Amino acid sequence: LHTALSSWLQRNLITGNVISPIEFASQTKALINEFKRTAMNDFIQSIDLIQVTNHANQLATTQSSNWQLIIGYNIPDYSLNILALPKAYEDHQCSCALQDNCSTLHSFPYRTSNHSLRQTLLGLRSGCFSLTALLQSNFACFYNRTCLYLMQTALYYLKSVPFQVLNLSASSSSNRTIKTILGQLFVDDWIEQ
Repeated sequence: LHTALSSWLQRNLITGNVISPIEFASQTKALINEFKRTAMNDFIQSIDLIQVTNHANQLATTQSSNWQLIIGYNIPDYSLNILALPKAYEDHQCSCALQDNCSTLHSFPYRTSNHSLRQTLLGLRSGCFSLTALLQSNFACFYNRTCLYLMQTALYYLKSVPFQVLNLSASSSSNRTIKTILGQLFVDDWIEQ
């Protein structure tokens, strides 16, 4: 954003004729809107480049979220065999070998007195790549006390961390994806001077 702003500040508005204040304001507004669009697009393109590079290289993640490695050891010839199987999400309809944006709502296991259950966290996704799943997620869980408590429970190995439920304001939405918010550079309102 700093580079885009520096570049924009070096621009000049030069005309062959004197223009009215209304025309000046109109042209200035158009230039500012072009700056906003360019800054947002440039930022999203860099994020997209990271995602495409990760998927194209087909590297396994440390969480084994895109490939499952099966290791076999052959005793007679002392060889080690490794088989990589792609993970699938969305009820096995989306394969990480073919798409980088496969994801599902994140869930974690927990035990009750006599059952082992899975709890889904509202709006939080997991998938082939952590960054891609995070960008598909939203902040709905942070607006819900029960969900925040479940998230804290899922991180049982951490000490209890105090939390506060977010309040919806007129400019916020719990359902906007993180990619949408990121694409807006986390700016709710632009003020031009």
